[in-house]
Amino acid sequence: MLLVLASVSLAADPTVKVNDAGLTVSTVLASDADTVRAVLDDSNATYALSPDLVSYSVVEKGRCDEITTEAPGLFSNMRMRTLRCRNSDGSISDKLISSDDFDQYDVTWTIKEVDGGVQVVYHLKAELSMPVPDKMLYQRAGDAAENQLKNLVSLLD
Repeated sequence: MLLVLASVSLAADPTVKVNDAGLTVSTVLASDADTVRAVLDDSNATYALSPDLVSYSVVEKGRCDEITTEAPGLFSNMRMRTLRCRNSDGSISDKLISSDDFDQYDVTWTIKEVDGGVQVVYHLKAELSMPVPDKMLYQRAGDAAENQLKNLVSLLD
């Protein structure tokens, strides 16, 4: 199959919001939903967009993928295992399986066609197992999510 991609760009800079529900980073890409979904459906492709990761591995578990990641922390690398699945509504979720560093780590990616392209929303609700202010956690996570979206644009361009 020959896949032809048009030039893709951010229709708007990513918007970052933090509230009691967690972190939400969203943007509109000048692309089509199927093209964006093809990348985000692929766990290896999605995690390769994360320059902040030290390492990651993907193991298929039925219709889902088990992801093991290692990322820089404040004092040492942080590790976790998540289960990544496509939901019936088309969103993609990562749910924490285990970690010594996180008590909660839930990510949801949503993709929606809008005027001017595709809205991509990254939502994270996380809680560290150590006392670290949410502001610090979500600042670093927000920067990483913005980088992922920019790398998504570069990949599709």
